[in-house]
Amino acid sequence: VQQKGTSRNAIELSTVEKLNFGKITSTEAEALIGKPDQIVDLKREFSGQQAWIYVEGEKTRRLERLGLLIDAKTNIVLSATWSPREDELLHQKSAALSHFGESGFNGKEVGWIANHHYSDDAVYTHKKKGIALYVNGMGQTVQSISFGQADHRGLAQGQK
Repeated sequence: VQQKGTSRNAIELSTVEKLNFGKITSTEAEALIGKPDQIVDLKREFSGQQAWIYVEGEKTRRLERLGLLIDAKTNIVLSATWSPREDELLHQKSAALSHFGESGFNGKEVGWIANHHYSDDAVYTHKKKGIALYVNGMGQTVQSISFGQADHRGLAQGQK
């Protein structure tokens, strides 16, 4: 499906899931996904890294669909954050947990933010798979799905 306003196809989760984080280069990722809409050189604790931002939609209905975190020295893709559209099945928490296999996810409420706002949002992480879901607390909808390097230590010991 050609994405309006860009020269690339719409970015689907199946494409992001193919990326081998910590091993794939930014050149290889660009060959699979296309050129990013924006590249940002990060600062402070992320100094030496770049954020590659992919946007979908048109003028008033734009959505940051995918963000890649790139090591600027090695050009290795460290992680990705993919945002499901509201009309996609994985926008629902139950569907997203089911898609990735519910067992192994640990949920933690975001809680207090900057000592003046309490958030009922939650982050569900699966360290062995390197996946985190950021879920809106009230609506139980998935705002983003993050991918990083999987922790294979437990897999080597026969855990799932």
